[in-house]
Amino acid sequence: MKKLILHCGLHKTGTSTLQKFLYKNKDEMLIKGFDIFDEYPNGDVRFGNLSAWVDHSSIISSDNKTKSKVKDTLYKALKARAKKNKTIIFSSEALAWILDEENIDVLSKKLKEVFDVVKIVFYIRRQDRFAVSHYGQRTKNYSFEKFFYKGSNTALPTLDDNSLAYLNFNQRYDFYSKFFGESHVVFRVFDKNTLFEGDISQDFLKLIGVQLSSFIEVESINQASNFLQQRVNGYLCDSGVHDNSVATMIANKLTSDRILIPSRVEAQKFLRVFEDSNYNLALSLGIESGELFDKSFDMYPKTLDLDYNNTDFEMLLDALSVNLDKEIYLNNETFSQILKIAKNIRNTNPKDSLTLLLILKKFRPDGIVLNKILEGYE
Repeated sequence: MKKLILHCGLHKTGTSTLQKFLYKNKDEMLIKGFDIFDEYPNGDVRFGNLSAWVDHSSIISSDNKTKSKVKDTLYKALKARAKKNKTIIFSSEALAWILDEENIDVLSKKLKEVFDVVKIVFYIRRQDRFAVSHYGQRTKNYSFEKFFYKGSNTALPTLDDNSLAYLNFNQRYDFYSKFFGESHVVFRVFDKNTLFEGDISQDFLKLIGVQLSSFIEVESINQASNFLQQRVNGYLCDSGVHDNSVATMIANKLTSDRILIPSRVEAQKFLRVFEDSNYNLALSLGIESGELFDKSFDMYPKTLDLDYNNTDFEMLLDALSVNLDKEIYLNNETFSQILKIAKNIRNTNPKDSLTLLLILKKFRPDGIVLNKILEGYE
């Protein structure tokens, strides 16, 4: 009997950590009868989210509803591999981009042509917490989130058709249950208080019924960006500066204990949108109370503070600096990009705009264009 376990994310639920764990322990898993799928379309073998097997082109090319789908080549690769082992584990959060009923139906039909049993596994987080983490990904290089989400340079995205579809976990559960069968679909809450041993890897092993007498432990990876990284790289992203050395340089050099989060009221308002769907999902999962997630909002401040403090200012200055002959230097390309950002956000975020302009003045104290712009702030 040919079996497949399809771990579909979601994003920001420990997927990278789990994938690395499975890859590092694939020999032990094979002994237990589980084959960790680790192939890329180009023939490479390595751990990762296997996103290359999913067609994301609609996220980038369309303003309409996202219609991501699995590439046909994956079904061929799975069929070839299914001949060798009883149970294949395919893990990729890229599968979470598949939101529409039509493509989930296609996924089901094609997988059932290869496998006798297909088990679907999703880990989910409370929507406000999830969105804070996932929306923050848009400031990183090579992320689809910057194209998928709509909104300003704040902690939470604007809810549109795409984000509502992604965050409606009940609808996602209904679609997958309809085509794969309710008994073959598992939704688990990603929370250290509910995960087995508080660990995503151990929880997943228990879920699929595996006990490893010995295993290689891995540290959590793909940590969230901090306040400075998200704010500055967010402005880079909003200004059309994607996938370049400037964003990478800033991300690598900015360190901060602060994180970009919404106010308590904003988070509560965001979560209320999904109140009914979460209740219905809880009932579908056999939770009689209807309480899918906890109700704590203690992690959020009562009031929102997006201002840069003196430490932030100095950190930004240092991140944009290059020491040449003991003099602070900023190349013309980077200077122009930061100036563009400052001008673009002047009306919506005047304080941040002024902060960036003052930083640029450190590099070009006699800059004619810069000083003319600064006169408008006096």
